[in-house]
Amino acid sequence: MIPRQRPAISKRVWQRLGLTYLIALPMVFLLFSHPPKTHNLLLQALFLLLIVTISRVMARLIIRSDD
Repeated sequence: MIPRQRPAISKRVWQRLGLTYLIALPMVFLLFSHPPKTHNLLLQALFLLLIVTISRVMARLIIRSDD
């Protein structure tokens, strides 16, 4: 069986991933450092998903405007 080689990950993907973490980490820290106003885990998970989604969109816009 011939091992398949994965294509190299482009520099832009690494930039977007790093920028996403830089944007999301302070917001996630604020989310978990304060006691939640609601103890509903579904709402907390939705807020976490919203933070990650917004940070990915912001990273994509920042990198696109950099060109």
